[in-house]
Amino acid sequence: MPRFEEELEFVQALANVDYVAHLARQNAFDNPAFVAFLGYLSYWKQAEYARYLQYPLCLRVLELLQRPSFRAALKNAQFVEYLKQQQYQQWLYRALSDGV
Repeated sequence: MPRFEEELEFVQALANVDYVAHLARQNAFDNPAFVAFLGYLSYWKQAEYARYLQYPLCLRVLELLQRPSFRAALKNAQFVEYLKQQQYQQWLYRALSDGV
């Protein structure tokens, strides 16, 4: 798989709260190289790349992952549940606004 596709797939996976929480539980965010990789992926915010994203929420998660406090909070099950509820509410609001 070309690097572009691999990075696209990974960045979009960040919209999945359970996946991001899994990374936290596996201590992936304690690895400075992995955190630097997340910083590198910020190029996806540029319009020429962002247009390929199906889950734009992943960009906000990518941004939040730059904060050590957010990365640490992802190890807290209550915080993860809160994020999942917020995400659901956002999707519900959007669906209702679009007349779905």
